[in-house]
Amino acid sequence: MITSILRFFYKSFYTKLIHTINVNSRSIFIIDLFSKNQKLFFVLKQKSTSDYKKIQIQRNLLQLSNNASYVDEKDIKKISQYLNRSKKTKLNGICMGVRDNKEVYYFLKYLRKKSRVIGTDISPTIKKFKHGVMWNFNNYNKRWKNKFDFVYTNSIDHTTDPKKTFNIWLKYIKKGGFIFVDHNTSNGKRRQVKTDPCAIETELFPYLILDWLKEKAAIIDFIKPSGFRKESNRNKILIIKKFN
Repeated sequence: MITSILRFFYKSFYTKLIHTINVNSRSIFIIDLFSKNQKLFFVLKQKSTSDYKKIQIQRNLLQLSNNASYVDEKDIKKISQYLNRSKKTKLNGICMGVRDNKEVYYFLKYLRKKSRVIGTDISPTIKKFKHGVMWNFNNYNKRWKNKFDFVYTNSIDHTTDPKKTFNIWLKYIKKGGFIFVDHNTSNGKRRQVKTDPCAIETELFPYLILDWLKEKAAIIDFIKPSGFRKESNRNKILIIKKFN
């Protein structure tokens, strides 16, 4: 009898309370240790693909006008040094959601001289920047299948479906290649807004990657970011390796 009452209380109140807190709070995330299918990330629903694109382009224009950039050259140098351990004489890379393509220029500065790197953005403004390609990174591009040695992004919070997007990016890289995710606290619930619809907390990221990519890839290491972001242990450049 008591067990039945507790089970009823748990299902009708406790789980709903946790879910409500996790959806609405910007300061805490509760793990329900009894749940068998708890939602571990959240994506704000978009009205339509065209509406999503419009919002992203508007944000892009605003950030460009403010000369806003969230790429640290020292971080790209660290990633390049990691990649340069390879015996390959040149590396091919693609950066996702670049806005002004700064990360591409930094990679070309620090990678081996024959390397090639392009940057994608959903906004047509990317066409103004050298090595820039206009593309919605949530969509698959068959021309890029098995073409790159690495993918880099600091914009995973802009995805509309992280599982789908990571599986798409995995198709772009060769066996043994890497996906570098520059992830920080602003990519979680703290800063989730319409322009940044996907919220994933750093601590939950490794588990989600294992779940989404299965035996195909996993997080094998991380790089500590530079500047003020290194002050928090929750900020990490996660390294995902493709196994097959």
